[in-house]
Amino acid sequence: MNDLALIIGAGVGGLTTGALLARRGWRVKILEQSSRMGGCCGSFSRSGFKFDIGATLFPNVPCSGLDLVSKDLGLVWNRIFVDPFSQICFPGHRIGLYSDPEATLEEWSREFPARIHRINELLKSLSKIDYRIRQRNLNKVSGQVFGTIKGLEQKRQSMLLSLISSRYEKKSAQGLLNRVLKENGILSGFDLQTIFWGQTKFEMASLAYVSTVMGLPLNGGFCLKGGSDAICRLLSQYIRANGGEISLNSPVEKVMVQKRKATGLLLKTGEILEGRCYISNTTPWSLYEDLLSEGFNRKRMIRRLSRLPYPNAVFALFLGVKEDSLPAQLGHKVFFLPDLVRDGNQTGPLFIALAPKEDPDRAPEGYRAMSVFHYTSPKHWESGAGYTENKQQMKGRVLRALKRLIPFLDEGLCFCESATPLTYERFTSRPGGIVNGIPQNLAVIGNKALAESTCFRDLYLISDCNSPGLGVEGICRASLDLVDRVCKRYE
Repeated sequence: MNDLALIIGAGVGGLTTGALLARRGWRVKILEQSSRMGGCCGSFSRSGFKFDIGATLFPNVPCSGLDLVSKDLGLVWNRIFVDPFSQICFPGHRIGLYSDPEATLEEWSREFPARIHRINELLKSLSKIDYRIRQRNLNKVSGQVFGTIKGLEQKRQSMLLSLISSRYEKKSAQGLLNRVLKENGILSGFDLQTIFWGQTKFEMASLAYVSTVMGLPLNGGFCLKGGSDAICRLLSQYIRANGGEISLNSPVEKVMVQKRKATGLLLKTGEILEGRCYISNTTPWSLYEDLLSEGFNRKRMIRRLSRLPYPNAVFALFLGVKEDSLPAQLGHKVFFLPDLVRDGNQTGPLFIALAPKEDPDRAPEGYRAMSVFHYTSPKHWESGAGYTENKQQMKGRVLRALKRLIPFLDEGLCFCESATPLTYERFTSRPGGIVNGIPQNLAVIGNKALAESTCFRDLYLISDCNSPGLGVEGICRASLDLVDRVCKRYE
């Protein structure tokens, strides 16, 4: 019996799925078109500093996807815990989100004393919803927040139930806005969370998604010693130790299908590989538009994808900074909204990840590695004339905005390297350098989210679009669900 699983892509989704399948006795072969593993969960070193490409800090939630994967495989992550897990900074306000709810409430109280009672009510409401989501299906709840409302967990629910549920969620979220978030500063604080986690604003996200987004930081968090690529290193070691194979520089040209069934992979070398099942750790756009080339169902999926909001890309700055030039209260994970009026409305929110000083592998003594991410549209970046100038202009705007938060940045800056969406596209093979999956809103939540199953038998999709906005945590949960489905399908 052919029990070979062929996986396209050695990102964290492909490696996690491959390791879990190897644990269950499958033969695994992963094909990665680039010369390195990890994708957006990789790291790189420059001038004595080590930076994470994308994933930086991880929520310390009970029975998280990462914990369930490590327990299943018997792996141990070398964690460095931080508190507060994240910090929200915008003009005139700074709020840390601590694992202790009272400490978090104290932060809100200091910043918005006249609104503290309503803020307390809001935080309690969001916390209750977050708790219900986790308790209803703790071991198998997907990162997409399935089960926001009970009927949404049923795949065969009626269109009427879906419509009623969606309207209920939208109405509930809007009601919270009307009752509590009248002050622009308060709304900015909640927006920063949902903008970066779900690529949408509070009023556009469902109540359940906002609850989960706010709930994750309140549980505290950690980063991995030596960088986020530690996840990929351990997973790849596990796969190889269990007889699996990871082939770098092995691009796939086409997924071969016949009668709505995947039958093989055609490599760019001309070689054809056949297995029992095929798993694509790519974006859905790459799978349906590039790797698949025929079938009515493919065209139907392409039409559906064309109607969905397209993910954002990021412009990133990787900085080496002297420790004594940083503000004492600066957190490890900072959502920062610059003064848009002073900046001429040219710089949007920044996401800042500061490597912990407890990790000596990340920077020379007395220095810190810092990554700064700014959302941008992939359509704004094209190679050719104007690219270099556009890159320099964006770098200048981001640095000017960052100085609002770190006044002595110029004195402490000793290393600076920028990355555009085209840089991300080159190193992660994601079209346009997109990140975080489909922007989260009512169009893709619940049973309307992109499933791991595709329109072709024996072909599956694992990506951050299965669990948009939740990063590694969501991908790990989606991988667990996918492996359970695959094993039941072929047992």
